[in-house]
Amino acid sequence: MDAVAKRVSSVSAQNRDEHVRTEGFGELAAAFAENFTDVRRYAYRRAGADAADEVASETFVRAVQGWASFNPSVGPVRLWLFGIAANVAREHDRAARRRRLTLLRLRQGLVSGPKRGFEQSIADVEAVDAALKDLRQELKDVLLLVDGLEFTYEEAATALRIPVGTVRSRLSTGRRRLEKVLDRVREAK
Repeated sequence: MDAVAKRVSSVSAQNRDEHVRTEGFGELAAAFAENFTDVRRYAYRRAGADAADEVASETFVRAVQGWASFNPSVGPVRLWLFGIAANVAREHDRAARRRRLTLLRLRQGLVSGPKRGFEQSIADVEAVDAALKDLRQELKDVLLLVDGLEFTYEEAATALRIPVGTVRSRLSTGRRRLEKVLDRVREAK
């Protein structure tokens, strides 16, 4: 009898632990359904057409993996997801930059061997995409969240884990620089 009681207790503890790990996944599933399109749109503008699906998918993979660390007192799931998306896009950019640098070095013969990897106010989407590519990533992140997805300053600050004043500063700087780049793109056409 003692062995049976221990086995039942062990299975109950295992089931209880499993419940703790999966509790709240319904909220995450609902957040996925509500936010995937916006996360993918953000990823498209932030990382480009080629990487949008990869960045959006990786965002939700990391959300599932880190669900236990989600703290609703910090902000809603949506903001948490966009914070993850911004980090994934940044990592993607760094990796792409490393690959380009490696290819450049390879072309120049400096490396050898296997050691070496934004409501849109303009109708011309290609001009905006070209202009966004010329902005620093931290400016692009704030522009895309605040102007593109209509996040409040506070929401963007929470998602990006930066102070609200930094959001305001980056937004102002980003808008000025975006307008300058768009002027150059328009002149070139």
